[in-house]
Amino acid sequence: MPTQFPESSDDTDAGLDPIELTAAEWLVRRDRGLNPAQEVEFARWLAADERHSRMFGKLTQTWGLLDQVPAARVPLPSHHRRSRGWVYGTLAAAAALTVAFVALDSTVQPAATPLVQSAGTPVGGFEKIDLPDGSVVHLNTASAVKVAFTTTERRVLLLHGEANFTVAKDRARPFVVRAGPVDVRAVGTVFNVRCDSAAVEVLVTEGKVRVEDAASGRSLLAPKLTPAATAIAAPVPSSPDPATDSTAMGAPLLLQGHRLTIPTTVSTTVAIAPVAVAPDEAARALAWQSRRLEFSAEPLTKVVAEFNRYNRHQLVIEDSDLGTQRFGGKFPAHDIESFVRLLELNFGVAIERRESTTVLRRKPTVSPRD
Repeated sequence: MPTQFPESSDDTDAGLDPIELTAAEWLVRRDRGLNPAQEVEFARWLAADERHSRMFGKLTQTWGLLDQVPAARVPLPSHHRRSRGWVYGTLAAAAALTVAFVALDSTVQPAATPLVQSAGTPVGGFEKIDLPDGSVVHLNTASAVKVAFTTTERRVLLLHGEANFTVAKDRARPFVVRAGPVDVRAVGTVFNVRCDSAAVEVLVTEGKVRVEDAASGRSLLAPKLTPAATAIAAPVPSSPDPATDSTAMGAPLLLQGHRLTIPTTVSTTVAIAPVAVAPDEAARALAWQSRRLEFSAEPLTKVVAEFNRYNRHQLVIEDSDLGTQRFGGKFPAHDIESFVRLLELNFGVAIERRESTTVLRRKPTVSPRD
């Protein structure tokens, strides 16, 4: 039986390379302009380790590809102060990322010169962004976006991480989110996109979106639900399929209450079946918007992985059998210490605190003396 933690009453690294994070920060600081003292500090950082210069060069190339789009870069309005500036990581597949940038350039340029805006969050950061058209973007931890609006299209490039989009209706200007090799196309809806080295995940909570291969424009939706997805969903008529109904957008659509996960290891020529998501499961997936993590009978490996997304101090599971034990509960995303104490005091977990990590292992059993 899964262990259920009590709900915490407190409100308070996505596994990214620290060198990559620092390089991204330097890139943005240089883009804004450095004073002489900062230039010296930057030069020292580059000289300290050859990996620093390699990573900075890699991110500079990525930023340069984006800036091939002619634009006036202006700050995005926000109701929340940015604590450390923009932070982003490169996508896992460099080739796919390059294709995405080239396609972005060719797609946007034929219309009027776009207004390009950028924003991001550090590890553990959250950001609410109000776009000029009335749409709203919520950025999760260690995430970054670049926005390009024209008179015919609203386009957002999710460079890395997770974002939730509430799209203002404008049928004359589709709203397109690009994440790796995937385009998510909407008119007026609410959906969530998570992009990491393993997959691009799209969850629709209101309305409907088209999910397509960015290079070809071909729909990535399979025409029918898989048996597993059908078992999760409520009874559905055989035609049309409620998860992939066709509309005036001209292709199968991902509808409210469904998730589509596109693995980065799978060719985008393969159509993927959507999965129905119950309302409580969708609420858990979006709990990050309230700075919380919610779990229901999840293995400790997944719980730990989620905590590590929001904190520079990382949890490490030393015993594989401990990692399979299932837990549930609600926690502030930044409160690792309270979570660790629960494990230590109530669930037989030994804790070893180190400088940048906390190691979790089962407490040794003590045999009774004769």
